[in-house]
Amino acid sequence: MAEIERIAAEIQAPLVFNVVPAGRTPRFGCRPGALLQPTTMAMAGALVELGGEDPRIAQGPLGVFRAVGMDEWAALGERYR
Repeated sequence: MAEIERIAAEIQAPLVFNVVPAGRTPRFGCRPGALLQPTTMAMAGALVELGGEDPRIAQGPLGVFRAVGMDEWAALGERYR
């Protein structure tokens, strides 16, 4: 926690603190990212019921990020670096 507070105090720019359930960050009472996986899975299921293709989303944050195109965005970032 001290390191997190020090970084926040020293960096004079907008910051995002990524808290991932079962990750390395300290436990906090508020974990909005904890809803990301179940929400994504529910949306994928609804799309399948509407006749769409099952996206086969892998468990965990990486699975969700890949489902929304993280690999393609990373490739674009490398291309235009």
